[in-house]
Amino acid sequence: MPRVNRTLVFVLLLVSSCAFLLFQLYYYRNYVSKVRGGGRALRPGERRRAGSPS
Repeated sequence: MPRVNRTLVFVLLLVSSCAFLLFQLYYYRNYVSKVRGGGRALRPGERRRAGSPS
């Protein structure tokens, strides 16, 4: 019986952490697109020029 309980706890933790990470990704993508005005994302190290439209 303890083995079933350990497995159940492990599966619950795994599912909840995956759901949390997916929610974080979804929220981050929507938040960044709103903050940056829906423009394309910058690559690391890339700078936005003052006259660029997005």
